Amino acid sequence: EEARWRYAYGASLVLSGRIDDADRELRQSLALEGPGWLRGRIQNEQGKVEDVRGNRAAALQHYREALRVGRAEHDPGSSDEASRLLKTAYRRPAEVTNVRQ
Repeated sequence: EEARWRYAYGASLVLSGRIDDADRELRQSLALEGPGWLRGRIQNEQGKVEDVRGNRAAALQHYREALRVGRAEHDPGSSDEASRLLKTAYRRPAEVTNVRQ
């Protein structure tokens, strides 16, 4: 359960632009025991972190791993997202990037 919670929290931090916090949560989630499909989803979010940081090479490694895990775990949501992100770098939605903090 903790791995799922940290993944969900990390994903929300990615969306809100808190990249360093997201990275920390996602790494902690990956270190915990959780279902196999979750690992693919975590890899997608870690790829987004790297895309936002401008490190496309690292992002691609995460997306490739997410694609592999998603296919192995029969999680089309994860593998489909990884396929899309392999083609086009992640960008936060405009409505989120224009929010004042």
